[in-house]
Amino acid sequence: MRQAEFSKQYDLPQHMDKLDGVRAIAVIMVFYHHLIPWSYQLNLPWGDTGVDPFFVPSGFLIAGILLKCRKYREIDGQSVTVTLRRLYTRRFLRIFPRSITLCSVRPLFDP
Repeated sequence: MRQAEFSKQYDLPQHMDKLDGVRAIAVIMVFYHHLIPWSYQLNLPWGDTGVDPFFVPSGFLIAGILLKCRKYREIDGQSVTVTLRRLYTRRFLRIFPRSITLCSVRPLFDP
């Protein structure tokens, strides 16, 4: 069963666009902190202020995914191991390719 079909069938929340907006603003604040010299930043802690709005919604989304996995486990009778393996496999497949790309491209721009 596909994720969207499962979410609709069991009344689970879908993608939350508003949280993407909050995370985007947080990422922009951190980029601003790293790219703009301190003298132009109006003495505001852009990076520190941007990290919290990024991680709080991310934690909220991960908690929602874990609750969704729990409901899925209760309905289909899957073990916790299978459910967590599926969760971490999905997270790994989302994060690992981007990390490898960043780690391989970043040295090209070092002086």
